[in-house]
Amino acid sequence: MGRLVDGLRVIEEGLGPDESVVVKGIQRARPGAKVDPKSIEMTALTASALKKEKEANKKKEAQNKTTTQSENQDKENGTETEEKKLKIED
Repeated sequence: MGRLVDGLRVIEEGLGPDESVVVKGIQRARPGAKVDPKSIEMTALTASALKKEKEANKKKEAQNKTTTQSENQDKENGTETEEKKLKIED
């Protein structure tokens, strides 16, 4: 095993050109179990990429929460616009 770079371990030896490394789902791997391997871009697994993804998901959740709260408040106050009423009825 080699050094750690952006949260990923560098494999310096012992891996052939036609061999792969499990980087996701290792906790579910069991001897003799059927697997469905998928190739992924390693850049998506770097610590910095995972941090950005987490921050983006938090931002989306906050926006969704704000929108839902606003719609619920409009319903309670009876101040829904026709556009919002149509959207709800669909």
